[in-house]
Amino acid sequence: MILVSYRTVRITELMAYEFGQVEGGFNELNESELKTAIPSGMGFKAFMEQLKQGHLVLLTDSPSTPMLISESGAMGGARTWALNSQATDNLEPAAQNALLARTRMSGSSAGYSRSKSLHPPLPMPTYIPEPPRPDYSDEPPKLKYEYSFEIACSPDSVRKAGNCHFILTKTKNEVELGRWAETKTEHGTRYTIQTAFDEPKRLVAQVASRPMGISPTHPVKVRNIGAQVASEGFIPVTPTVQLGERLGFPTEGFYYHFHDRQLVQEYRLLGDKRWNFYATLSWHQRLDPERGYNTNQSAILVFWKLGGKVVENQYLVYLERQITRDELDSLTDDWLNEHGVKLDIPQLLEATKHPIIQRTEAAKPAEQKQPEPVNHIVQTDPETGTRETWTKIANQYGLAPKALLDLNPQYDADPMSLSVGASLNVQKPQPQRIEKESVYEIPPESPKRFNQPLNTFYGYTGYCLADSSIVSISNERLVEKDIPVVNLKILSTESKATDYGKLAFLALPASTAGSNLGIVSTNTTSTLGKWSISGEALRSFARVGGGLITALWPSQLGDGTLEGNPEFATSDTTTMRVRFNMYTDENGKQQIVGIKTGEGSAYGDRVAKREAVQQGQHFIAELDNGITITWTPDGSTDVLTPDTVLPENDQLDVHNIWVRPIEEHEQEIGTVLYPEEDLAEYIITFPADAGLSPLYLVFSKPKVKPLEVGTYGELAPRSKKDGMDIDHIPSFKAVEKWATSDGQPLTAKELAELKKATHGIAIPHEVHKECSRTYGGRNQPEQSTVDSQDLRKAAQKDMEAIALCLQEHGYSQEEIEYSFDELHKLNEESGIYD
Repeated sequence: MILVSYRTVRITELMAYEFGQVEGGFNELNESELKTAIPSGMGFKAFMEQLKQGHLVLLTDSPSTPMLISESGAMGGARTWALNSQATDNLEPAAQNALLARTRMSGSSAGYSRSKSLHPPLPMPTYIPEPPRPDYSDEPPKLKYEYSFEIACSPDSVRKAGNCHFILTKTKNEVELGRWAETKTEHGTRYTIQTAFDEPKRLVAQVASRPMGISPTHPVKVRNIGAQVASEGFIPVTPTVQLGERLGFPTEGFYYHFHDRQLVQEYRLLGDKRWNFYATLSWHQRLDPERGYNTNQSAILVFWKLGGKVVENQYLVYLERQITRDELDSLTDDWLNEHGVKLDIPQLLEATKHPIIQRTEAAKPAEQKQPEPVNHIVQTDPETGTRETWTKIANQYGLAPKALLDLNPQYDADPMSLSVGASLNVQKPQPQRIEKESVYEIPPESPKRFNQPLNTFYGYTGYCLADSSIVSISNERLVEKDIPVVNLKILSTESKATDYGKLAFLALPASTAGSNLGIVSTNTTSTLGKWSISGEALRSFARVGGGLITALWPSQLGDGTLEGNPEFATSDTTTMRVRFNMYTDENGKQQIVGIKTGEGSAYGDRVAKREAVQQGQHFIAELDNGITITWTPDGSTDVLTPDTVLPENDQLDVHNIWVRPIEEHEQEIGTVLYPEEDLAEYIITFPADAGLSPLYLVFSKPKVKPLEVGTYGELAPRSKKDGMDIDHIPSFKAVEKWATSDGQPLTAKELAELKKATHGIAIPHEVHKECSRTYGGRNQPEQSTVDSQDLRKAAQKDMEAIALCLQEHGYSQEEIEYSFDELHKLNEESGIYD
C-alpha cells in the first residue's frame, strides 16, 4: 500500500507555496487515513465539517484531487489559482469564496472573486507553519529529465478493463507535471512524462483518484530526456476458472493478488451473475470487503518489472468467500498453488503472441424447400356462362380476392384481362422456419494456465455454464486481444461428451434383416442422414443383437483445426481431444464412456484416418477388416427410430456421457475398459468439395466365436490371441488349383484376394493342429490336386476329419452340424461347388 501523509492548517494561515497541496477529495478518505491530521480533541465528523465549511484546510504532497488549479497568467502576468470543478461540491459556497480570497491575499491573482463571509472559526491548537518558500511559479523551470513506465497492452484495453491510470507525484521542488506521452512498444505501450528536477519520485496507480495497492513502494528514478527506459512495468490479465474443457468468469467470491506473500489488492466480484469486480478497502494488515473504488474492472493489473528487474513470486488466487485472517497470516506456496496460480511473467508476455487457431465455420441451416406451386385453371362459370370471377376462385382456396391477386402480379395492371384457360397460382409461399440448434462448443484448444485470449472463447447457448454461476466466454467481445487470459483454478476437469461436437449412438436392430443403422441417442438432427454397414461387422452385429457405434462430428480436433492443416491433410492419423471406449456392465449391456486425451493422459490421442469416396449421393468408407460404412447425408427420412433400436439400452443417452481420464472411469465402474486393439476407431474425411466436416467413428470389433463360419478375410482379423485358428474348408491350396485349372495363373494380388474370399471355420488351435487333414505338411500336392477336382467332396472330408475332435473339446453334435451346414451354403453361394 502507498501511505500518504496529511496535515492540517487554518485557512488564514495557508501559504502560497501550499496552494497546490490542498486536498479536494477529502470526502473519500476514512478516519484511519486522516488519523494524524485530525487536531487533538476533535472528532472525525467535526473535523470533516470544519473542512467543508472552510475553517480548516487539508494538505498533502500529492493530493488525489487538488482543490486549487494553477494557470500561468496572460502575457507573462502572475500565476492565477482557480477552484477545481471536480472538488467544489465538497466545499460550502462561503468556503470557496474564502479560499479564493486567500490566494489573492498571498500575492497571487484568483480566477474569480468571492465574498469572504465564513462561519466563526472554532478554537484551534497552536500551529507552527513551515518557513515560507520562494514561489518561482512565474518562471517555469526547464524540463531536462523524463520518467517512463510500460503496460503490456494498448491504452484502449487498459481503459476497457478498468480505467486505471498512473500519476507521478509532485514534490516540493516540482509542484506541477505535464501529461503522459504514449509510445507503442513490442509488448504494449510506454508512458513518458518530462520533469525539471532529478530527484526521487513516486509512481502511483489510481482508480477514480484513489491509490491502488499495485503502486510501487520504492521511489522511481528519472533519466535524461530521450533515454526511453522503462524500469517499471505492469501486465493486465483477465482472471478465469476452468470447468471441464472451458474457461469461464466467476460471478461470486474474491480475487487476490499476492507478491512475496503480501496482499497487494483484494477484489470482490459483483455477484448476481455479474462477472466484473472492484477493489476493496482491504490491505495486508486489515481486511475490509467494502468497496474501495467506484470503478468496476474486468482485468487485474500485476507487476511485470520493478527497478528494471522482472518481478517474481506473484500469485493470483480465487476464493468463493473472503480470505480469513488466519489464512492471510500463514500463507504458504502449497496454499497459494491450491487456490490460485503462480504468475510466470515470460509466459504472460508470450501468451498474446501465440498463434490464433483457425476455427471451422458453423454449418448453415438448410433452407426449407418451398412446395411445388398449386395452380387453378380458370373455368367457365355454368351459372353465368362467363369466366369465373376472382372472388369465386379465391373462395375455393380460402383466400381473399386481393390475396389471390397478390399471388398473381401479372394481372395487377388489368385484373379483368383474366380469361378462361388461364393458370393462376393459388398457394401462398410457406414462411421460412429455421430452428436454431443449441450450441455447446469447446474452445479450439484445451485450457492452459496462460492463454491466448482469442483461443479461449467458444459458441455456447446460455449465459452461464451448465449447473454453475460461471459465465461462459461465448463471444470474442468478452476478451481483449492483447490481455492474456489466466486460468486461476481448475474447478472441474470433467466435461460432457456433447461438448466436443455433434454426437450420435447408432446400432443395427437385431430384428431387422437389412443393414440400415438406427439411432439410439443423439444431440443433433441436422447431420445424421442414413447409415448402413456391410462386411463382417454386419453379420456380427446382427448375431449379437446390434453392437453400438459411436459417431462424433467434432467441433475441433486435437490440434484445434479440422481443415487447412497440412499435417491433417497428409498424415494417416490425427489427434483427438476425446476418444470413446466401451465396457460391458454387470447386466451384460454394452456401455460407452468418453476418454480425455492430451498432456498427462495415459490414453493415446492418435486415431487412424480413412477417406470416404462419393458415389452419387452416398459416401462410402472402406475400413479395415472388410468393414464398409455408407452414409447418405440427406437420407434422414429412412433412419430407424430409437424405439426400434436396442430397447434394452433405452437409458443410453449422449447427454449423460462424461469425459474423464481413463483411470477415473475404471475406478468408478470397477472394471477395465475394452483394450484399444479390440476397438475399430477412425476419423472419416470427405472430398473437399462435399463441404462435410470429418467424422469420428468407434465401435467394438466383434470377436469370432468357436465354430463361427465366414470368409477368411472376415474372420482372421478378429481372431488374434484368442486360441482360435481359421481353417479353410476346403483347403486354400485346393481352391487355388481349382481356380487355375484353365491354365491361367493368378497374380499375387489376385491370390491374396482369393484367399480372403474363400470360406472357413473358427476352431481351437489344438483341434486344427491335431485333427485337420490339411494342417501344415499334411496337405501334399497330390492330395490338393485330387481335392481341387471335387471341392464339395474335399470339404466333406475336411469336416469329417475334425468333427470327432470338436466333440472331444466339448462342442455338441448339433452345434457342429449347424456350422458345417452353414459352411456348405456359403461355398455353394460362392460357386466353388460344381
